Amino acid sequence: MSRFVRGDVVLVPLRIGGAGPEKVRPALVVGGEGERLRVIPVSCTPSRDTPSVPLAPMDFCRGGLDIVRESYLLPAHAAWVFHKAVIGKKGRVSQEFLSRFVGDM
Repeated sequence: MSRFVRGDVVLVPLRIGGAGPEKVRPALVVGGEGERLRVIPVSCTPSRDTPSVPLAPMDFCRGGLDIVRESYLLPAHAAWVFHKAVIGKKGRVSQEFLSRFVGDM
């Protein structure tokens, strides 16, 4: 079984805001507990009503997203997902970005 660690960007089915269907989207792993991962969804558009954190292609130290423009982390929509729900890994953000964004989260 593959293990994912803080800083990995993975593809997982998520529902943002508790409404509508789940959508497979990238998410930043910020922690884990047992068989679950704490993730923050990534969107191509910033949230209109909660804070959004820019995530640029240069913030990755390995891999990246399939788009060349800036994306946005949506911390207000952090969620728990099971390891087995992960569809794939897109890359890993740099330690500098992780320290700046996540800190001691």
